[in-house]
Amino acid sequence: MTKNRLFLSISSCILMILLNISIIKLASAEGSRRFDIHVETDHNKIGGQPWDGPGAMLAGPFLPEVSSPPDLVACTFNKQGILSCLTSPKRENRSACHNSFDCDWFNVPIEPGIFGITILDLDVKQNDFVDAVILLDRREQKHSQEADRIEATMRSFIAANAPAFTVGEKERRERPFQRILLPLCEEDACVLRQSRIFLEEVDP
Repeated sequence: MTKNRLFLSISSCILMILLNISIIKLASAEGSRRFDIHVETDHNKIGGQPWDGPGAMLAGPFLPEVSSPPDLVACTFNKQGILSCLTSPKRENRSACHNSFDCDWFNVPIEPGIFGITILDLDVKQNDFVDAVILLDRREQKHSQEADRIEATMRSFIAANAPAFTVGEKERRERPFQRILLPLCEEDACVLRQSRIFLEEVDP
């Protein structure tokens, strides 16, 4: 092999190595998006009942309303299944925002593509389902099989962790989950059925 051919061969190998390194770095960067997630719930459930406690209807007209804001937890999903549930950093089975109508979760890893967020109210006896949304990078993903799989996984998770007992709640859950383009929820809060959600991408 001549010196020129050897030089070209070595140069080609170095170029391929650098190219592979660049691809790895790009893939790593594309797979490491992080967001701050903010959720604010309505002050009552969709049927008018309070999140926690019996409320004014059961407490009676001469007694103070015994109710309190929810204890919010958000869980994230992708096509592989559940990614994580965002709870208290001190206790995994507790909300990071005890008795609050709004909650912030910071620096949450989200892969590119399609992902889902389920919002629950943790209760001692029975968790409440607050909302679920599927967020998309592109409009054509709205009716994709991947979005359908994520929704099915989310529905199974909700049924297991916050089952519905009333007829009205069962009927509400039959409605398709909202599927929204992610940029819309970055520009302004997206209005869900019992809450609003806003995401802000964190600079790497």
